[in-house]
Amino acid sequence: MEYRAGKRFRVSTETAPIVIEALRHYANAALGNNAAYRVWDSREQHVEEVLATASLILVGKAAFAAAIEQYPGVRLTLRHGIRVIDKT
Repeated sequence: MEYRAGKRFRVSTETAPIVIEALRHYANAALGNNAAYRVWDSREQHVEEVLATASLILVGKAAFAAAIEQYPGVRLTLRHGIRVIDKT
């Protein structure tokens, strides 16, 4: 990818999940894992997407409230680790 920097390149469907996981890992490392509160978009009994992370409960609750407004009708969960703080 460094070689192709500044040029166009594509990621195959087989490689895309690996790239996505690597980017998630990088993002978690950049956060320093201090973000204990997470807002999950839970569709069909599995986590579809992490919509927000926060290290403070007040920020987590504010992000949860904002997510409810942004995604009406979507099942959302605010968690602290495995503990459910709030859900829709």
